[in-house]
Amino acid sequence: MMTITRREALKLGLLGGGLFLASIKFLRQGLASEPGASFQYQRSSAGTRAVLPASSQTGEAFQVPLPIAPVLQPKRRDETTDYYEITQKKAQVGILAGQKTEIWGYNGQFPGPTIKSRIGRKTVIRVINQLPEATSTHLHGMPSLPEYDGHPMDLVQPGGFKDYLYPNSRAATYWYHDHAMRKTAQHIYKGLAGFYILQDDFEDSLNLPSGAYDVPLAIRDCMLNADNSLRFTADGDMILVNGVPSPYMKVANRKYRFRILNASISSAYRLALSSGKDFIVIGNDAGLMSVPVKASNLAIGPGERYEVIIDFSQYPVGTQILLNNQFGKTESQQQPGRVTFLKG
Repeated sequence: MMTITRREALKLGLLGGGLFLASIKFLRQGLASEPGASFQYQRSSAGTRAVLPASSQTGEAFQVPLPIAPVLQPKRRDETTDYYEITQKKAQVGILAGQKTEIWGYNGQFPGPTIKSRIGRKTVIRVINQLPEATSTHLHGMPSLPEYDGHPMDLVQPGGFKDYLYPNSRAATYWYHDHAMRKTAQHIYKGLAGFYILQDDFEDSLNLPSGAYDVPLAIRDCMLNADNSLRFTADGDMILVNGVPSPYMKVANRKYRFRILNASISSAYRLALSSGKDFIVIGNDAGLMSVPVKASNLAIGPGERYEVIIDFSQYPVGTQILLNNQFGKTESQQQPGRVTFLKG
């Protein structure tokens, strides 16, 4: 990786305000028996498209808009603290079009609702367990007190609840997930995971893409049985982005910030653009980096987070850019898949 100076960052528009067309894509791990995946961007006079790869089970790709998890609103606030409530429960969701799959989710969805807070505010989250198994919720990356850290044996039994207090000491992209003893992998695989984003005044001062242009992306693999139920496995044959395979997203003529979470239980990925252009990496698990970094590829393991900005205004209309998974060991494991962004 190479670093870039603050002056260069200003020229890139990372700390300034100009409008650009931006898009980014995501990953798939090449399996020994499964072609790896990559992603494709396409710009034309009709718009800009980028798309995610489908497995053999997914049918026609790029028909579903990229789902964005809703931002959870507090039940109440006082002078120091925001109070939230979230329920772990079963739900039927459409991973494949026209089919239903049972998941376990926070508020019955995957990813769970995004929780946003700020330095200087504390957060209390009441987690209600309406599942048939005991759970324990862990906020990954947050320096929490032991009694609120989601210890694997600090279990909430079915029908119970627990209030978790978080100090919100460092701005960063976190994720919350189940942490129950001997059940963590299975529960996360079933869908018990979501984003927790902590921001501060310093970040606000940088004029980074925000609001609708600051997009969380949870990437994970899975495998489905013939009846569309989830089959628990360490290596799935289908990649989901925010809970669905091969979505598309409409984008404006500007840069976007993407918060990428590898929510897989064991799969790792290495992302690289087929154009040879660099990513602009602005953050990782610990929050914003001291300076943006140019990287030709991005390796991301389970539980890791990266924040990146990609500027597609540098490409002519009609250019196709693939985001390949360099962990694919053979040429067949790096065949292009597609993720689609539509320039509005």
